Amino acid sequence: MLQSIEKSVLATLAYFDVFDYPLTAGEIKKYLFYPGDNPKINTVDFQKILRTRLGRYVGSVNGFYFLARREHLVRLRLERYRLALGKLRRAKFFARLLGMLPFIRAIFVSNNLSYQNASEVSDIDFFILTAPGRLWTARFFGNSLVRLLGLAPTRTRKKDKLCLNFLVSGEHADISRYMLPDKEGIPDIHYIYWASQFLPLYGRDAAEKFFLANQWIKKYLPNYSPSVPAKGIPVRGSWIQKWPEKYNLKESFWKNIQLRLLPPDVREMMNQDSRVIVSDEAIKLHTNDRRELYREKYIATLGKLQSQ
Repeated sequence: MLQSIEKSVLATLAYFDVFDYPLTAGEIKKYLFYPGDNPKINTVDFQKILRTRLGRYVGSVNGFYFLARREHLVRLRLERYRLALGKLRRAKFFARLLGMLPFIRAIFVSNNLSYQNASEVSDIDFFILTAPGRLWTARFFGNSLVRLLGLAPTRTRKKDKLCLNFLVSGEHADISRYMLPDKEGIPDIHYIYWASQFLPLYGRDAAEKFFLANQWIKKYLPNYSPSVPAKGIPVRGSWIQKWPEKYNLKESFWKNIQLRLLPPDVREMMNQDSRVIVSDEAIKLHTNDRRELYREKYIATLGKLQSQ
């Protein structure tokens, strides 16, 4: 009979299996899905559990752990890591450019690139924290630069493009409000892991405040810690950023312009649920929100494990 800690290890591996991503023992501990508790167990004990009690469920190659008969994922992870390094260098460069713009306070890489699991054709997703009350102004300048540089993704061209599809105003940094309701006792697991893996690239002070505002992640991932210490993130200022901030740029003006330019599919979906949010607190344009699909795959994987 599996104990609760063993079930949590399997649940963690099952989630990352959805994304073909094996984990080291240290990563299993860091990302352990253990809602409502704080298990006291070290990395050595994790390895013992993986090798003895979970031997029939879990395989291991070169220090990576995965669900049984999924050993090919180790090679895939290493290939994607190599691809991610180039994309991260590109992301850091453009984060510094975007950080020069008015009212942008912090920039994070999100989605698969944030934990170095990028594919060849994937784009670069940025989560942006703006100055309080300046969400729409910051988005206008950010999107304008991306389009000016020819880096906006399209339906047919996404490779290495910049996607600014989630921005939050600084006074509303807690993003737990956008989670999906629980289903079959399972929370919005993809959103939890997605938020836990943000990789900050710009704006040290604002990044630290964001991490403090989102400690709710520890409710599900008790060993959670930010991917990179916020103290290591550059803080930059420029006349390009400071000059417009001295003047009274009306937020409503930039908001009305952008609302008129929203695509029809966004207009149809906005504020119907948590996929597409358009407000003064947040702009979240995930028209192809796959959270429910990922949760269903996760539940199906858990079901297969329980039937073994």
